[in-house]
Amino acid sequence: MIRPDEGGNGGDFSGINPERLKETISALERDQKTLHSRASYYKQQFERYGISIASPNGLIKIAGWADGELPMLRRRHHLALNMEVDFPGFKGMTQINENDVTKSAVTQARKDGRALGEEFKKALKSGDVASEDLFHTLDAHSNDADYLASFYKALGPGQVAWLANKLADDQPYDNRYADHPDQRGFDRGVLAASLGSFTQVATEGMTSKQKQDYWNQWFDKFALDPDHQGFRPDRLIPLLEGDTPDKDFLVALGDRVFNAKSRTHENQFMNGSDQGPWNNDHFSQLFTALLKNPAAAGEWMEHNPTVVNDGIYPGGIAHSNPAREKAFFKVLQAGTIGLGKTDPALAEKNTAMLVINNFHHQKDDNLKGVHALPGAQVLYSELMAKNWNAMEGAITSPAQDGYWSSDKWDYTKFSKSQNPEAPGIEVSPDVWQAFMQESIREPHAAGAMSALFDSNQEKYSHLTTLATTSNPEAKHFNAFKQGLMGNFYATAYDATEKALGDDAQAWADGVNGFRGALIDSALTVGKGAAGGAGLAGSAAAATGIGQDLATGLLTGWVKDQMFVKPSEAPKNLLSSIKALKELKPNNNWRSAFSSKVEVLAEQNFDPHKIPDFKPVSYYDAGKKSHVYTGNPWGNPKYITSSKDDFVKAIKDNDGKVDASKMTPQQRESYSRWLADPAVVAKFGSDGVWVQVMGQR
Repeated sequence: MIRPDEGGNGGDFSGINPERLKETISALERDQKTLHSRASYYKQQFERYGISIASPNGLIKIAGWADGELPMLRRRHHLALNMEVDFPGFKGMTQINENDVTKSAVTQARKDGRALGEEFKKALKSGDVASEDLFHTLDAHSNDADYLASFYKALGPGQVAWLANKLADDQPYDNRYADHPDQRGFDRGVLAASLGSFTQVATEGMTSKQKQDYWNQWFDKFALDPDHQGFRPDRLIPLLEGDTPDKDFLVALGDRVFNAKSRTHENQFMNGSDQGPWNNDHFSQLFTALLKNPAAAGEWMEHNPTVVNDGIYPGGIAHSNPAREKAFFKVLQAGTIGLGKTDPALAEKNTAMLVINNFHHQKDDNLKGVHALPGAQVLYSELMAKNWNAMEGAITSPAQDGYWSSDKWDYTKFSKSQNPEAPGIEVSPDVWQAFMQESIREPHAAGAMSALFDSNQEKYSHLTTLATTSNPEAKHFNAFKQGLMGNFYATAYDATEKALGDDAQAWADGVNGFRGALIDSALTVGKGAAGGAGLAGSAAAATGIGQDLATGLLTGWVKDQMFVKPSEAPKNLLSSIKALKELKPNNNWRSAFSSKVEVLAEQNFDPHKIPDFKPVSYYDAGKKSHVYTGNPWGNPKYITSSKDDFVKAIKDNDGKVDASKMTPQQRESYSRWLADPAVVAKFGSDGVWVQVMGQR
C-alpha cells in the first residue's frame, strides 16, 4: 500500500506490517526453492523424452523473478522493523520511504553501518567510553536493520560485551555516566533497541536449530575474559529490555544460562551488582524477556523440563526472590496458555508436562509433602479453566479407563494416547484430581474452582430442567454427570481441608471471599459492563498470575444463565461441599455400563431384538427437537469411519468393552454414543441408574 509524500521530502511511502511481511518472505523463500528444484527436474525429464520445455522454462522464469524480488522485500522488512511512524488509517502498519528501497540504498546503509562499528571499536580499544556523538549516530539509524546488521558484525560480540561493561560500571577516568545517569539510560536504550533489531535479521534464511547454534557461537565470543570467565550473560541480559529480540536468540540465551553442561562460572554474576539495570536480578530480566514472547517461552520450557519442574517448588530457581518468582510463573503461563492460539500442539505438550509431573510428585512419598509455590498453584487453576471441557470430559467419560494415567512423563507415548481432533489434554480423573488438590491449596485458585464447579452444578440442573423428552429416563445422564462432577469437586476440597489441618477454616474463609469476587466480576461483564480486576487482579497482585480464563469461562456461563450468585456462597463452605459427596456414584458404574453395552453390541443394536430399545425425542433449550435411536451408525452418526468405530474395538476384544484397548477416537465416539438419549433411556429401563446412583 503506497501513498504520495505530503511533507515535501520526495518519493512515496509504503505501509508495511512487519510481522506479516516477514511471513510472506518466508513463504516466498520456501516456495521459490521448491519451484527451482521441481522446475529443473521437470525440464530434465521433458528433455529426456523430447517434450517441449516451454512450461518448465516458464516456471524457472517465475522462480527467477522471485529471486529478484526477495532482496527488496527484505529491505522493506528491515526498514519497517523499528519504524515508529504509523501508516495513516491502518492499524499495525508502519510507514517507510520507498526512496530507501533500492540496491544502492542497501549498499550505502551497510557501508555506513560498518564504518560506525569500526568507530565504536576504535573508541573501546583506546579504553574510552564511546562518545555521545557515536550513540546519537547509532540512534539516527535505528530504523535501518541493514545498517544495524553491518554495525554489529563490524563491532563483533566481544566488543559489544565491553560496550555493555562500560555502561554497567562507573568509569574511573570518565565520569560521564556518574555525573549524568540519564545519559547511561539513553545510551543503553539505543544499544538495546538496535541489538534487538540485529537479532531479528542476523540469521535470516536459517532454520531454528541453525539460528540457535549461531547464537551459541556468538555467546562464546561475548566475553570480557574469554579464557577464564567466558560468556557474560549478566552483561547481555540487561540489554533485553529494549525492542523484542528474535525468538531463537531468546531460546538460545535461555538454554545457555540454564544448561547444566555450561561452565558454571558463566552465571556467577547473575544477581546484579553494578549500575542501572545491571544492578537488578538478571534471572528476573531473562524471564521477563521470555514471557513477552510466548513462542520463545514455550520452546524454552520444552528444552528445560528439569529447570521448570524444580522451579515450581521451594529451592528452585524462582524461590526466595519475589520479582523472579512472578516472572518465572509468567513464563510458564506464556509457554502454555499464551501459546495456545499460535502453537496449540506445543502449548498442550507443555501443559501435559506440568500436569503429569505434578501427578508424579504427589505419588512420591518423599516428595508429596513439598508443595508448589503459590504462583504455580494459581497457574494450575488457570490451566484447568483452559482445559475445562477436556477435564470435565475425563471426569464424566465412561471410557476414562483408557485415558493417560501414568506418572512418568513420556511425550512420545503420551501423544499416542491423545485424540488429535479434540482440544485440550486427555488424562485420567486421578491425574486431574492430583492437579486440582495441589492448585486449591492457594485460596485464589480455590475460589475460582469453587465458583466454576458450583456453576457447573447449576449448568447440569439447568440442562436437566429445561430439556423435554418423550421418555423421562433419557434425562438421567445429565444428572449422573452432575453427580460425577460434584463428587470430584467434593473429594478435592475435602482432601485439602484435611491436609491443611488447623489452617483449614482460614483457608475456607479466604476461598469464599475470592470466589465472591470472581462471580461479581463475571456478572458485571456478563451484563455488558467493563468489569473490574476482581479475582484476576487480586491473584495477579499476589502471585503474578491472574485468573482471566476462570473469569472468562464463568462470564460465558453467566450469559447462558448458568451460574451461582455471590450471595449463594455457603457460609460454611466445607460443610456445603461435603454434602455433595452424598451424590457419589457407585464405583462399579463403568462396568455396569459395559455389561449393558456388550448386550447391545451382540445384538448389533437392532431394536427388534432388544427390549425397550426405542427411539426418543429430545429437545434441549435453544436447540431443535431431534429423534434419537441409539444406533451408532444412525442420525446423529457416532461412528463415521474405522478410526472411531468403537463397536469394532468391542468385537475385536471378544465382545468385551475395554476402553484401554480403544483408540482415542474410538473412546470419544463411545462416550458420545453413551449419552444418546435412547441409550440413556434403555439404561433406565434396565435399572442401571438405580444401580449406580441409588435413584431413578
